[in-house]
Amino acid sequence: MTDPIRGKLADLVESMIDGGLSGRRIWTEVMDHHEHSVAYGSIRHYIRYARRQQEQIVWKSTDIVPSMSNPVELRTTQVMV
Repeated sequence: MTDPIRGKLADLVESMIDGGLSGRRIWTEVMDHHEHSVAYGSIRHYIRYARRQQEQIVWKSTDIVPSMSNPVELRTTQVMV
């Protein structure tokens, strides 16, 4: 089991994810340019599981159930390939 990513390190990793960095690149940046020592497996676990669980909690807390008084509009988008 890897050490959990929390606090300032989680904030740093989130900012790198938002910047489009891959898990491997995030790990390299954290190890080379920041004062954190973390296993690559910890970064990978955070991106794949811990982060997803946090997003689900936020989604559930803001989930809106459609009803006749609150209809949901679904849109489709065409993509040219």
